[in-house]
Amino acid sequence: MTSAYREVLQHFPRPGWVEHDPNEIWRSVAECILEATARAPSARVACVGITNQRETTIAWDARTGEALHPAIVWQCRRTAERCA
Repeated sequence: MTSAYREVLQHFPRPGWVEHDPNEIWRSVAECILEATARAPSARVACVGITNQRETTIAWDARTGEALHPAIVWQCRRTAERCA
């Protein structure tokens, strides 16, 4: 068994807002897959597990596959008033 890990930078575009770059998330997943499989080249991949910070949300364009906006991270407070 092997694994790989990458941290993703947090961005704070306004006070109380927290975002991640969707393309950085995708790159980190691809890099981890390459790193983990390189450590065990003769092994078959049985599963891939991806974790994030709880309710982090990304909306993707179904036609282009591009993210519509930076990922809104669970700590983001931009909708706190609406939720209350």
